[in-house]
Amino acid sequence: MGHLGLKVKIVTCSCLLASSIIGEMHCHRYISSMKHRLFVGLIGGLYLGSLPWVVAQTVTVTTLTNLDASGGVTTDAQGTLYISDFGPQLGNPQESTSVYLWDAKAGAFEEFASGFQGASGACFDAEGNFYQANPFGGSISKVYPDGTADHRWWTTDLQTPIGLEADAQGNLYVCNCAGATIGRISAEGYSVFAESDLFQCPNGLTQDEEGILYACNFNDGKVLRIDTEGQVSEVVELPVLTGGANPVGNGHLIYSKGWLYVTAIGRGEIYRVAPDGSSYELVAGKAFGFANEDGVAQDATFSKPNGIAASITGDTLYVNVSEPIWPQDPTALHPARVRMVIGVCSIPNSHCQP
Repeated sequence: MGHLGLKVKIVTCSCLLASSIIGEMHCHRYISSMKHRLFVGLIGGLYLGSLPWVVAQTVTVTTLTNLDASGGVTTDAQGTLYISDFGPQLGNPQESTSVYLWDAKAGAFEEFASGFQGASGACFDAEGNFYQANPFGGSISKVYPDGTADHRWWTTDLQTPIGLEADAQGNLYVCNCAGATIGRISAEGYSVFAESDLFQCPNGLTQDEEGILYACNFNDGKVLRIDTEGQVSEVVELPVLTGGANPVGNGHLIYSKGWLYVTAIGRGEIYRVAPDGSSYELVAGKAFGFANEDGVAQDATFSKPNGIAASITGDTLYVNVSEPIWPQDPTALHPARVRMVIGVCSIPNSHCQP
């Protein structure tokens, strides 16, 4: 875990300028603080010119903005950031919830779609369709590229759907938390793709370049591999929060540049995991910090980090968190905010180079 405090890493490649995610306004603030006004690769965006690419010297955590959206965190093919709102509590919301997208020009989030029932995990397919799991509606919504939303797109066979992932063949995979299975929705309909005693409320879902799926459990710390035949195996088991009626394990995970990044929602940590299970290490967050303090990775804290996505470059992770009110109300998810873990490419063997 000794990657913190690394020196600046410079590789010859295209310079990352004016990101499509956080926008020019925020980029210029960062640029102005650096000698020679070189842009540190905070986020995925446009490759312009042939200047050296400078990545962050250390892993740091900063707040992007306050946003009451406690569900999944997703990016589209262009790197635009989307945040889903599960609701104000860890329970069935009394009102419908929304999904928000980051408007880079305005430097703020705007509503992308509404009418969800506890929006949790989400994903895009190759055609640009957006899929949103509704755990309290027992359904999956589909938002078409023209903005039309079908909140009853899929309603059968689901058991508290959470994580979603679409493959290159047009299949959609879903984590059934209550059913302890991974379902597959194809042109032929719904089928159980994977089932195992290893599933303990499978929550987050992601895939690598080979179409291998990875899930993480909410009710324990396990990260699991699901091969193309639906066979399930354990990758690693991360530390969990204990002391209550049940352990609180993982939130969501994302595959980026050859690594898995996992939110430990109970302990308030972000981990990097080798997909083959050979290693895992802490990226950011002090265990049991139960706060949202920005700063260098070893000092920063997270309160209920849940959704996670990566920039196109792999240098920044986006995580939503809840305000630190564990003792007063352990189920509270609002107020919430969106935070960035910057400088991931400075960690050894990050494979961020284009």
